[in-house]
Amino acid sequence: MKRIFLLFTLLCFPFSLTWAANPNVVNGVATYNANKNIGTKFPVPNSWKQIKINAGVKITGSFFVQQGTRTTNNLSVIGKNRNTSLIVGAGPHDHNGTAQAREKSAIRYFGPGTLTVKKLTSKNSVKFHISGQNKVVVTNATIIQPDGEVTSDGVHGKQNSGSVVKGSRIDVYDDATYITETKTIQNTTIVHNRNGSPFQIGWGNRLFTGQKTAVISGVTVQSASTGYNQGVVSWAHNQHSAANNTVNVKFSNQLKRTKKSGAAHAPMVQLGTRRFTTNKGVINVLGTGSCQWKNSIQRYNGSNSKVNFRNC
Repeated sequence: MKRIFLLFTLLCFPFSLTWAANPNVVNGVATYNANKNIGTKFPVPNSWKQIKINAGVKITGSFFVQQGTRTTNNLSVIGKNRNTSLIVGAGPHDHNGTAQAREKSAIRYFGPGTLTVKKLTSKNSVKFHISGQNKVVVTNATIIQPDGEVTSDGVHGKQNSGSVVKGSRIDVYDDATYITETKTIQNTTIVHNRNGSPFQIGWGNRLFTGQKTAVISGVTVQSASTGYNQGVVSWAHNQHSAANNTVNVKFSNQLKRTKKSGAAHAPMVQLGTRRFTTNKGVINVLGTGSCQWKNSIQRYNGSNSKVNFRNC
């Protein structure tokens, strides 16, 4: 009987150790099975190719891949349940505009290949929510910042990277997406709060050359304020002449706009802000899906950029 018990213990003990690990890492897949505080800027090991967050599990902190530290291609962060697989910020929001502050984003991936995020909720980030150096693909995710007017951008990829947002909800107090980075925004609801833009073109030195096109389909923009710093489509600021810059915003079907109780709609297109302006850029709004708002254009500080509503 003792020998049987000893054999049973030896056989089972390694498995109990494995399942007690949090995360449990097998063949480069790290699975979180219980709540854990990983702290701000948890350095994702180079050997991890996928991070899984089980249903009912809250990760407090942020995942960070610093530039130059990763040699393997691609990283996936995947939840088991969109509503209960959570990444929640650890600590107060960082209002600084520095690169060091942005390293505290919920997922900051400055590694090679594509960052894929799906089936989870990112809430109350210390800075931005999802930020990648290259292509970023976000599907079936909720990105929410309910703690006030803070710099909490939703999804960032590299300019002209062909990033994708599908089947998601973004409710942040700054820019939700950058259409110079994102090729496809589909079947997604974006809550338009006071500070940011659902479809931002750029700020400051975000100069690009040539023509960029973003295709928007099956998207609802829900207005949530009575006054806005940005429009639905915005080109907030450029420090350079943008004479060679053309952006195509293509609404492949009707853009649905709704309002929360007591809210008003922002301008459809805004050039510049109350502090800044844009110079010599061109925005082509394509498709018939936004034609009813073709006269809803706000200009600030003498912006000489052009807005063309095509197919209307």
